[in-house]
Amino acid sequence: IQKIRNSTVETLELVISELEVVKAKDLEACGNQKAVILAECDKAVQQGRMKIELETRQKLELAQKQLQMQQQLEERKKQMEDNKKKIEENKLKLAEDLKRQKQEAIEKRAEEVKKAREAALKKIEDDKLAKVAAEERKLKEQQTAIALRKVAKKVRMAKPQEFEEAKAELDEAMAKDFEHCGGQKELIKTEIDKIVEQASARYETIKLQRQAQIEKKEAAVKLCNELEG
Repeated sequence: IQKIRNSTVETLELVISELEVVKAKDLEACGNQKAVILAECDKAVQQGRMKIELETRQKLELAQKQLQMQQQLEERKKQMEDNKKKIEENKLKLAEDLKRQKQEAIEKRAEEVKKAREAALKKIEDDKLAKVAAEERKLKEQQTAIALRKVAKKVRMAKPQEFEEAKAELDEAMAKDFEHCGGQKELIKTEIDKIVEQASARYETIKLQRQAQIEKKEAAVKLCNELEG
């Protein structure tokens, strides 16, 4: 009975078999205690089996718990590995993004520098062309002013019989080229107006003088004719 109480899963059935052998051999020798001994044996066997069943259940529960813990550990390990993998992937992606952004920044800066250089070169070229255009315009203004002064000089130097023709030539030149005088327009107009005014006055004076001479001559001729008559 004591062996049954101390038995394990491995030894319980063996000890029970041993008890059955002892019972068959020695139970009859127990006399009046036979029933008590038999009850104790049955109780011991029952308790032993209950104990083994309890221990087995506890071991099974422990094994299940250990298995569950192991599964949880495996899941946690897998999760940690997944997290680590994600972290590595994110680090790699971040590194690639930074590299791409850096490259894009370099390319953008290079493009900006290129555009700035092109703009600077274009400005230099535009300034150069503008300067050439301004010089050409100024030269044309000077040439036009010289040409108009030259025609105006004809008016100033014209003989009475040439005045009307010279004046008409000047008017035509002014109508055609005056707008090309640019910044010299006011000065040219003042000069030519003065020349025309002076020439016109001289022309009118000479015209009047000649008319007076003609009238005087005609009067003298008339007087002679009267005296002869």
